[in-house]
Amino acid sequence: MDCYGVNPLITSFIAFTLAELGDKTQVATMMLASSSRRVLPVFLGSLLGLIAVNIPFIILGDCLTLFIPVFWVKISSALLFIAFGVRALRKPESLVEYQGEAGFLKSALLVGLMELGDKTNLTALVLAASLQNVFQVLAGVCLASAVLVAAASYLGFKVIQTVAGDKVRVISAIAFIVIGLCIILETLA
Repeated sequence: MDCYGVNPLITSFIAFTLAELGDKTQVATMMLASSSRRVLPVFLGSLLGLIAVNIPFIILGDCLTLFIPVFWVKISSALLFIAFGVRALRKPESLVEYQGEAGFLKSALLVGLMELGDKTNLTALVLAASLQNVFQVLAGVCLASAVLVAAASYLGFKVIQTVAGDKVRVISAIAFIVIGLCIILETLA
């Protein structure tokens, strides 16, 4: 089904890209990748987290908030950010250990929790409802997610090649703490 002559896949790709562009997911993915020696686990984990959280909103709509209030989802996400930041400040090694599945799982968990209850979930919900083509909307959201996470992973990975590791660790740790505090303030406001 076309919406005003535009394919739902293209519409979903553009709308989701614009909604997610520059969002905290890209910042977090860049920070995770900048602390990693291997970018692929960060990319795949972040992509899985982003897509996995948006699929229920595409398929089921906004039913999740009937079971878990958005307030608690955001507070949990914020506390996870702060915990990662504090851990990075206390430990001299990388922000997160990135060996195989550890980088993948930690990236998926962080991005997934962070995305839960985000504006892009509502974007996915509205796209699925208005375009009435779940498969093309899902494909558009997945493609947009892959492009955005790939760009953020690449940029973050390149940072580690130009900035000293200890500086990256401290900057990333502070950024994680600030993002966590901002999420708490936004949620409580």
